[in-house]
Amino acid sequence: GVLDYIKDPLPTLTRIRRLTREKAFLSFPKLWSYRTPLRKLRLGLKRCPVYFYTRRRIYELITYAGFKRITIEQMGPMYFVIVVPDNP
Repeated sequence: GVLDYIKDPLPTLTRIRRLTREKAFLSFPKLWSYRTPLRKLRLGLKRCPVYFYTRRRIYELITYAGFKRITIEQMGPMYFVIVVPDNP
């Protein structure tokens, strides 16, 4: 996903919030996964920054961006998130 490569995802999430009428579907790479060190190394060698998230950090970012209902599901090394804006 795009959010894997954005150092400060809050402005992007805020823009997504402004553009969302009903629901948004997002994905975030999980911080603690067996694949995290390998992915970080592989992309680091290509000088491509990659960012990983905890469930708590995702919840904070989504809340600050202005979403109210949040569903976070873990699937392997990823979190899949469904959000609803506070004023659809």
